[in-house]
Amino acid sequence: MHGEQSQTPLARAVPVLRAEDWDCSICQLLLLEPVALTCGHAFCRACLERTLRYDDKCALCREPLLIAPDAMLGGAGRAPADLGDGASGWPRAEGDAHGAGRHGLRVCLPLAELLRAAFPAESAARVAEASRLALEADSALPRAVVLDLFVLDATLPRQRLFVNVYEPRYLRMCHRLLARRARPVEERVFGMVGYAPGRSPPCAQYGVTMSLCEAQRTFDGRLLVRALALRRFRVCRAWQEAAESSGRHAGAPGIVRAVVELLDDEQPQLADGSAARAVALAVEVAELCRAWLGLVRAGGWEHPVGQLSALLSAQEHDGGIGPMPEPPAVDARAAPDPSTLLARAQWAAELSWWAAALVNPLPPLGVAPEIRPHALAAISAEERLACVLGALDESAAFLRTPPPALALARAAEGALMRPVGALARAAGALARRWLGVERRSWLARQSRRCVGAVGVVAALAGATSGAGALTAWLRAAFAAALGGVGALGGALRIA
Repeated sequence: MHGEQSQTPLARAVPVLRAEDWDCSICQLLLLEPVALTCGHAFCRACLERTLRYDDKCALCREPLLIAPDAMLGGAGRAPADLGDGASGWPRAEGDAHGAGRHGLRVCLPLAELLRAAFPAESAARVAEASRLALEADSALPRAVVLDLFVLDATLPRQRLFVNVYEPRYLRMCHRLLARRARPVEERVFGMVGYAPGRSPPCAQYGVTMSLCEAQRTFDGRLLVRALALRRFRVCRAWQEAAESSGRHAGAPGIVRAVVELLDDEQPQLADGSAARAVALAVEVAELCRAWLGLVRAGGWEHPVGQLSALLSAQEHDGGIGPMPEPPAVDARAAPDPSTLLARAQWAAELSWWAAALVNPLPPLGVAPEIRPHALAAISAEERLACVLGALDESAAFLRTPPPALALARAAEGALMRPVGALARAAGALARRWLGVERRSWLARQSRRCVGAVGVVAALAGATSGAGALTAWLRAAFAAALGGVGALGGALRIA
């Protein structure tokens, strides 16, 4: 009797627990390194890290993941280093001494201790299985696979693509991938390649695997797709399926399929000096990236305003590539050692993809040469960093001294919009003074439509990356014309 009273609450609770009640809802196995969310559900840390790369909602109740920074997040999220060229597309459950994983998720230690005490054999088996799967992911990934190809544009690892899918062949491809919803998200994969008119089929030789993260159906049958670029590949053999022979879409072209080889970068070596060269280039690229960001913001090249802030946001599911990767800390007083140099070389590889995605973002800024096809074809981080460095130098020179025609066009845009703005303000003042509530509401709606039209035209003009002065002239002319028409319509309505 005295022995029963001396037992702890944990020890008394253990005999009544059942292992099946503590399975992760994602992997359907016993919770391993459990993370408890504010909604009350718990998942394996590795499983939750996977879902966070694609969505910010609970996998069970779909509530937004309002994770307290001090309780469960160790810091701002960063894209895993193996996103581009790692052997596995998923982050593994790697943590520090405090239980924080790559996304800063904190393990719920009381729950973890309870599960280890209640199910020691099952917990040991889960740890062994997780280690085995991690090794298999690194060593047994197939090098050649067959993929459906979306022929659109060159895309880089880390980039997120938002596509309006309306072609029948791509709709069929997306529907096939979405039919696998019961499977893990990493199996909903297709290839993205640029358009190459000189090849048959007209697809580029290098591309990336894309994971279909989310799709929303519209009323007219289109799909609004959000996809994440994972890993680069080389097209070994491509062919195009036969066109539709019957039905509503008879004659529509078939999908392009290909046998692709998944590629890894050449590993930097200490003996030949490639690791040291890559690190030196990375330091130079990081410094130039900071200066380039300042030039773009100061020159007003963002379309829309705040585009770079959104791009550098840690909210990767919203389209950002995250902040600049930070190099490993180095003690300046300590003698250089090979392990430190190799760690900095890995940072250089991660920075090469990040910087390339910054120079050629989605949507494009139009102030730098197109380097995405060259970045995909680069065989090493050193080669990719050299490509990025050249693009940054060329873009910085352009931003510091834009062509006279472009400067004149940008000045004309401001000069044309000033009288239009004054006219709109005068019309608004008259409306507030003389019009009733209904007519003021009508005028406000017309003004919003006019502003929306101007924004669409400006976005279309900004998307023409190489147009330069012509882009600015078109944007200025359309903005002034549409603004004038809107103001004139408002004045006529007032009269």
